[in-house]
Amino acid sequence: FIANDPFSGDVNMWAWNKGLTGPSKFNFLHMQDDDRHPRIYETFLSNIQEKGFDFDVLPIRAPSMVGLRLMKRLRSENRLSAMPRVIYLDSAHEVDETLMELHTAFDVLELGGILLGDDWMWGSVKDDVTRFAQQARLPRLDSNAVSSFGAGAEQPVDGVVLIHGQWIVPKKQAEPSRNRPSEMMNTASADPNSFYSQLLRELYGDSGPWTSVWKPDWPYHPDHDYPHSNLRVDVVISVLQHVQPDKGKDLFWLECGSFIGNSAITTVQVARDQGRKISFIANDPFSGDVNMWAWNKGLTGPSKFNFLHVQDDGHPRIYETFLSNIQEKGFDFDVLPIRAPSMVGLRL
Repeated sequence: FIANDPFSGDVNMWAWNKGLTGPSKFNFLHMQDDDRHPRIYETFLSNIQEKGFDFDVLPIRAPSMVGLRLMKRLRSENRLSAMPRVIYLDSAHEVDETLMELHTAFDVLELGGILLGDDWMWGSVKDDVTRFAQQARLPRLDSNAVSSFGAGAEQPVDGVVLIHGQWIVPKKQAEPSRNRPSEMMNTASADPNSFYSQLLRELYGDSGPWTSVWKPDWPYHPDHDYPHSNLRVDVVISVLQHVQPDKGKDLFWLECGSFIGNSAITTVQVARDQGRKISFIANDPFSGDVNMWAWNKGLTGPSKFNFLHVQDDGHPRIYETFLSNIQEKGFDFDVLPIRAPSMVGLRL
């Protein structure tokens, strides 16, 4: 059982986090008071281990599109003997994002396999599953095929079985033709009126992700071995010349994809050199992309760099390295991380 998830929460979980305003006031992000880091992953590991399933369940802490494409990559390189026979999607619940996952997952799925998922009652899920079935030109299943999934099973759209709120798409041995759509701590504190402070209050409450980094027992160290950032100083200078925030306001700069912080450091340093106030929001699941995971065993990527910053426990430490790099530069009141996939951060 391969559990592919960035374990970083979705839009609702982040929007509900301050004051626990979601259903049953549940702490969906499993944030703790001392450091305000999401602990979904750690809770997942504890739950699985308590049941004794730690040799049945293997987590890949990455967004679904990374995990799905990684399976295809590993298979093409003969590093995986077969593709999944069952793929259960319970990740994206947003219009178009679910559709993109469906097309990718169906492509990865073995012939004769089953693609299924949850939350048919969500309008975005229902609409995207329906659109997928139509775009993939799934053939209508006969009544015996539908009833084989249990009493009460129905076929709301050709090729899709619905039972108990779960939608099921069998992938027949003769693969249907598909028509993929083209749409497819060096400063005293942050300015309380800055965008940094607004988001800190609304997402994290009284404390934020830097709290644990400031403690003397923080065990992670900066990493300056990554050779470069593609974001050049002259590009940042050019952009800053073209954007002027409202009088008295700081510049709200949102980055989707921050890795270990090189581009954030470059941007904030240029802004400081110009005397500009900036709130740099670093939106990243900090879980690595397909290449980083494919290169991880044996460090086969460029310069044999440990892109995932995996230690002996097998957990990616990109996030911890990012925090250490930013804090060492004294930019912890300029840079606020949102540890979530880009589509979650943008919609949030």
